[in-house]
Amino acid sequence: MEKMKVGVLGCGAIASIYIHNMKYHYDKVEVISCADLLPEKAEFIKKKYDLKKAYSNEELLADPEVDIILNLTVPSVHYELNKAILNAGKHLYCEKPLAVTVDQANEIVALGHKLGLRVSDAPDTFLGPGIQTVRKLLDDGVIGDVTGFTANLFTHGHELWHPSPMFYYQEGGGPMRDMGPYYLTALVSLLGPVEDVACFASRTFRQRDIKGTLIDSDVYTQYNTLLRMKSGVYGNVNMSWEVWNSKLNGLEIYGTDGMITVPDPNATTGPVFVYHGDRYTELISAIPRDEIVQRLMFGRTPEAQSCYEEVPLCYRGGKNMRGIATVEMAMAIADGRPQRASGEMAAHIVDILDSMERSQETGQIVRLSTTFDRPEAFYPVAEGVWLGDLGTESSFV
Repeated sequence: MEKMKVGVLGCGAIASIYIHNMKYHYDKVEVISCADLLPEKAEFIKKKYDLKKAYSNEELLADPEVDIILNLTVPSVHYELNKAILNAGKHLYCEKPLAVTVDQANEIVALGHKLGLRVSDAPDTFLGPGIQTVRKLLDDGVIGDVTGFTANLFTHGHELWHPSPMFYYQEGGGPMRDMGPYYLTALVSLLGPVEDVACFASRTFRQRDIKGTLIDSDVYTQYNTLLRMKSGVYGNVNMSWEVWNSKLNGLEIYGTDGMITVPDPNATTGPVFVYHGDRYTELISAIPRDEIVQRLMFGRTPEAQSCYEEVPLCYRGGKNMRGIATVEMAMAIADGRPQRASGEMAAHIVDILDSMERSQETGQIVRLSTTFDRPEAFYPVAEGVWLGDLGTESSFV
């Protein structure tokens, strides 16, 4: 297929990894240009990656050479910019979220369909070898029927480390809208759409100290949520910027025959572990009854830990493969098939986030208004995607 030309809108911190990967590791697309409200930022990225053009947002939208626009701006402007991108006749890949509200997200998806253009959204980490290995395990029935899941992320806020943390505490920010899409996208890509949401949320720290300046926190900073999937499976999602530390695993999926420890959904690779229920049963059967409690209480002894198996990844990839969904979308356009990071899935994630806040505000279980078709499994090498020299995971920075 002929390479599709990509223009990058927004030259902030996240732009480099996208451009680096698409320039040096993928051969289906070519990044040719960039734009930013601050011309010096665009010029810096142009020179750093030897791009053809650095110009204004308006010039990028009007450039007939650009096929796909990669929107890496802040969430509060996604809705207006995404509509402008589509109305300019460009396919859209947007950094998460697709929009601030589900109504806005649905409008963007509908506009894409109306104009015959593709709409995709971050995160694309679910296409990496970590989550795709878990997908294969589930499809192969390794842990039997799925019975539940848990997803957890706890920190004490971005102001402790991020160079520009202010927007994380403004509309469109907060732990669930910032990090939630990684965990939620991993979950729904593996288990299918969510049907119902019940959520409690809080804002204990109503002000945050940003380098000596107190700012108001306009968003909830702790969420405890129960999700019921359309399949009937239940699970919980807990995210907080109010907790100093936690030993809870990030993401686990439970089944009738075992469980899977899922890699960090914010990365594209990482170890995958299966806990085998039959091995644990054999251990129990070999131990005298009066010793079971002392030796295997809560499954935390070395004997019980031996029931874990690290599973080889289904393909080799780096820790940060951002841009892979833009490549996959370009291939889908060429093949005339749906892309895996669909606009409908992106709108569904926004629907989940909106429903969490409505549940907190009303004290009611909220039924989602959106759904989507679970994407097909993804094995890039088998589909002809060149991933560059992946001799080590650090090939991706």
